[in-house]
Amino acid sequence: MSNKTNIHGNMLVINGQGVLITGNPKIGKTDLSLTLVDRGHSLVSDDVTDICKKDQRLLASSPEKIQGKLLVFEIGLIDISQLYPAAILSQHQLDLVITLIESPVSHPNMTPLAPKLSTLNILGVPIPSFSLATNSTRNIPLLIETLVRYYHPYK
Repeated sequence: MSNKTNIHGNMLVINGQGVLITGNPKIGKTDLSLTLVDRGHSLVSDDVTDICKKDQRLLASSPEKIQGKLLVFEIGLIDISQLYPAAILSQHQLDLVITLIESPVSHPNMTPLAPKLSTLNILGVPIPSFSLATNSTRNIPLLIETLVRYYHPYK
């Protein structure tokens, strides 16, 4: 089994936890990442995240070509390292995966009283995972910060 892979998603460090945000293209991962960086969190990668296994831990990093950059729809490629120099990290441990989904209607098993914690197996390492429905009325950055704080014990 290989000790390396890459995943379509954005890797951030939120309150010290390495969070990989995944979801379908154009669901808002990059805009969300920009908002979270503006709120004081750190960016590891945008769009493609390289993952390597080291001693039963997963380390996430950005492909060198795109490190420190965000490709923001309708704006273009932004060098975040110039706007937020302290917000760029070259790598961080992966602790949690949050998958953005378009609507809970398309996921009938989701219920507001029992958020679904599941486990993703990445390179043989189990990682806690949540699905989070997005729409224009939800404060997704705040919800992700809350998930990270509230579910920290699952690390």
